[in-house]
Amino acid sequence: MHSPLLPGRLILVGISASALGIILYSQLETLSIAMTLVGLLATLIGGVIWACRAPIVWSLLSGLSIWVVALLLLELVNINVHGTTAMFLPVIFAAVISGALLLLIAAVRFVLSLRTRKH
Repeated sequence: MHSPLLPGRLILVGISASALGIILYSQLETLSIAMTLVGLLATLIGGVIWACRAPIVWSLLSGLSIWVVALLLLELVNINVHGTTAMFLPVIFAAVISGALLLLIAAVRFVLSLRTRKH
């Protein structure tokens, strides 16, 4: 049986690793990219595990808020693919994927809950 604390810990470790990778980009380019990607993957896995257990409304709100943050990051940060702000591109991509997965999980759980209520 999985620990109920596992999703929260994965999300926290993933965000920490991603943030550290972004901060260290100018000093340790290759290592920071790997750290950022591993952190984003851990955050994604933790978010999916959490969304499978969380109330449907919270999964829906989390998916939408992740999309809003990704849109704001895309609009407010002047991303230069040849500079250090290029590190935000995988973060935005992961946010779009994470938000879509959380919304998909919420939709599937909602449809399944409707089907079980009819029976």
